[in-house]
Amino acid sequence: MSRSTEIRSLVHRLSKIHGCAMETDYYDHRKKWEIRWHDGPTSSLVLAAVARQLPDHREIIYASRDFSEEAIVLSAIRLFASGEASQWRDLRYAAIRALEDIGFPLRTATDRESAMVERALEESARDTRWGRERDADYALKLLADRRGIGWLLAPPATGDRQPEADTPLAAVPGLTPIELLTSHYARGDHAAAWRERAAPMPAAEAFAAALADPEPGQDCALAALALVEHLRATLDDQEVAIIDRARAAGASWTDVGQVLRIARQSAHKHYKTLAARPAPPSANS
Repeated sequence: MSRSTEIRSLVHRLSKIHGCAMETDYYDHRKKWEIRWHDGPTSSLVLAAVARQLPDHREIIYASRDFSEEAIVLSAIRLFASGEASQWRDLRYAAIRALEDIGFPLRTATDRESAMVERALEESARDTRWGRERDADYALKLLADRRGIGWLLAPPATGDRQPEADTPLAAVPGLTPIELLTSHYARGDHAAAWRERAAPMPAAEAFAAALADPEPGQDCALAALALVEHLRATLDDQEVAIIDRARAAGASWTDVGQVLRIARQSAHKHYKTLAARPAPPSANS
């Protein structure tokens, strides 16, 4: 079997194994074969397969993995969510670099991430003579210009006007109660965290903000109500922790009972009941 046939056969097998369209060509000026594909397995995985199956040819084969627009935008969204985007001047370069060790990046996306990618690319779309075309570079520019990803969870703006970070937002399908309250009430650092990373504010502060609003509206009032179980369970955990510290500092159960205004035996039973409760539900669910 000729070298050309061996290499092309390997690429065909890899394409079937990974369910990913892969191509190969020989470049005479480089005296090397190139294997090309989009997204799919990592370059290191493909080159490892080459080394195992065609060890005599591995020096003349190199991998060229490109990424789809969806994968690049997904990676950029994750960079903002992790707070790493601000460390890079070139967002596209950073997004591609972050994808290098991630195989099949779109398969790793959550439903929410997929929806955010779709929103970003749809906002980047422009009508052309060939139809409506989406532009990943422009989507990345939108993320950079709007300084984050919080807007991807907001309702589409009317006309060309985009929602400001501190502008209260209407209820958005898919937002958790704490996220909805954050979108309405976050100010200062919390507003910046929501705008940049879609990071919710602390549950206690979100609840307090809704409680302080004389007219929170049905959506916010119900969202605040949904946090009560989490806040109550969190307070129970904190009570157990402070009782432990008081006891470690020398307080007796009588002392604990006096503070709680219950008898010594009741104080001990109350503590055991709280300590046996399961962990509090997440506020972001």
